[in-house]
Amino acid sequence: MKKAISTVLCGTAALLCIAFSGGAAAQATWGASTAFNYGTGTGSCDVPTACAPAGSGLSLSVSGWGSYNTSNYIQGNGAAGSVATYNSINQRIYGGVSNQSGSGLGFTSTANGKQETGASPHHAFDNDGNNNPNAAGSTDNTGANNEVLVLNFGTSKVNLTSIATGWSNTDTDVMVFRWDDPNTTDAITAPVMGSIAGPTGLVAAGWSLVSAKDLDTGSTPNTSGDFTGKTFNLSTGVGYNATSADKVSSWWLVSSYFTGTGSVSHSTLDTGTKDYFKLLSFTGRVCTSTTSNGTCVETPPQTPVPVPEPTSLALVGVALAGVAGSRRWRKTTN
Repeated sequence: MKKAISTVLCGTAALLCIAFSGGAAAQATWGASTAFNYGTGTGSCDVPTACAPAGSGLSLSVSGWGSYNTSNYIQGNGAAGSVATYNSINQRIYGGVSNQSGSGLGFTSTANGKQETGASPHHAFDNDGNNNPNAAGSTDNTGANNEVLVLNFGTSKVNLTSIATGWSNTDTDVMVFRWDDPNTTDAITAPVMGSIAGPTGLVAAGWSLVSAKDLDTGSTPNTSGDFTGKTFNLSTGVGYNATSADKVSSWWLVSSYFTGTGSVSHSTLDTGTKDYFKLLSFTGRVCTSTTSNGTCVETPPQTPVPVPEPTSLALVGVALAGVAGSRRWRKTTN
């Protein structure tokens, strides 16, 4: 009988070992992926600000900034939304960042006190200052030679996972940065773009390169314009760091390729062929809680419950049997 009890208890111990030895798998506290679409069709955003996909509970505001010859960034201005204005010589000027007829977000920057014209391809994000004649008839530079799109998700902690370009021209070398605020741990405080001198100052200010990629997959640069769109999965580009894959921020930045601090070198990336592209959509994951360094929190695995060895359980069984026998002996003697 004692042996039978020991066998049953050992069998129970084996089951317990199976139940508790592994613990729960670590699960990141991510929400579902959310896409912000500036193209056409269901779920698209008609204006560049206050974009909020249905049911997501999130909002995205965008702003365009330009720097000419490493000068401090200046925010683009002009008419709101997709409304176009014209200068005195009838050149079309888009208003800063604009959703341009479903081909994605484009941008006309300001440099040297002059607004860039909307003439193609300068109505896109680019790294080529617009030297078209201004209203006075001179050939002064009227646009920045580094144009960036800043994405603001408010107080939401977002991990951007991919972007898609709409229209593009000549080349499409793209860089994506994450704001890692050096003064706080929440990466929510707004970066002061107007105090950053040119693209090489982005990293020093707190922007971290996430990935860079040449999205023009053709054998020759695209010079005719392309509306098919190209998707950039940020984990597939140059400079991607897998150890930072789960870092989140409320601020992200998309730029044409540039060399220098914060840049990466690769055979497919260059500044010799100018880049012109519009941003069609963005996809990201939302994190509900982060660690102190801005990484999405993971649920820790359960601590395994200590389970007695089968030998110990057998001894316990013998002891219990002894107690039971002692009680029966007392009853008999009484």
